[in-house]
Amino acid sequence: MPVHCSRGRLWIGLAVLFLAAISPQTARADIGPKPTMKFEIVYEISPAPGIVAAVLEQCSDPNCSSSSPFTQGGPAHFTCSWRSCDSLGYSYSEYQRLKFSFSDGKTRLSNVFTKRNYYARYEVAVRENDLLVTERAGEIEPFFSVYWFLLGGAVLLAAGFLVSIVLLIVIALRGRAFEESRKVYLAAWILSLPTAGIVLLASLFSGMIIVLLAEAVIAILYAALRKRSMALVLTVVFLLTVVKAPVFAFVAGFIPPETEGIKWILLSGLFFCLLDAGVLGMALRKTARFPETLLFALANNVPYWVMGLISIILRLAISMR
Repeated sequence: MPVHCSRGRLWIGLAVLFLAAISPQTARADIGPKPTMKFEIVYEISPAPGIVAAVLEQCSDPNCSSSSPFTQGGPAHFTCSWRSCDSLGYSYSEYQRLKFSFSDGKTRLSNVFTKRNYYARYEVAVRENDLLVTERAGEIEPFFSVYWFLLGGAVLLAAGFLVSIVLLIVIALRGRAFEESRKVYLAAWILSLPTAGIVLLASLFSGMIIVLLAEAVIAILYAALRKRSMALVLTVVFLLTVVKAPVFAFVAGFIPPETEGIKWILLSGLFFCLLDAGVLGMALRKTARFPETLLFALANNVPYWVMGLISIILRLAISMR
């Protein structure tokens, strides 16, 4: 699979976290937790008749003077077997009532009941002429869920993105080594760590971890061979990765088709080079000239270019068979 597509998947994965924060109601409806109702049926008559039809009525008042059947569709449902009923929905009315039709020819109504728990459980006693519903111990709405996980991830990603930009500007303008500005460097690593963790996790699933590791090794070699501040170089490269990932996520949908993949790899790599060289050049202006940081940026983006071009060529070769 092409690296530019893999990188696109990385950014798209990060974009999902932003979308969870931008559209919380949509996220909740589609992937968040949903309230449920489970009914255990107990027969107090013998022989026990079979359930022919079952309706969960949504009532407008405690007397259920006006009601409508529970709306089903998508994941929302209400189903029954001989011994139990199960329901999942986006929401429920304050008052409920059951209506069962049995094989003995009788239609039995339950008492009007409420729903106190998010995951509610009930016992339904089938009596001679009616149903008696009693709510049992259930579970409240879970705080930790897919929805909250995505929302929390989006908040961390957005916060880390903004913090990284500020710290990147501060470090670039100051141009000081770690010993001269310990607090700024520590803040950069600690505050950006959650966002970096999300980027790293996304890279593991997309295959871009190889490129990220190669860029880190090149940064270490550059700082060691040119005797530049290791902490400064690594911190700038680290923050650049954290900043570029969310920004690029929003343009992932505009990645060109396979026939234009080589152009995309070259142009995006050139953009990354100029950005890396400009920021690092500002940070190292006391010890390094811009041509040096530009050469480093070119070298640092070689893994991206090489893997991208190789994967595109292989993909085209396979498609031409």
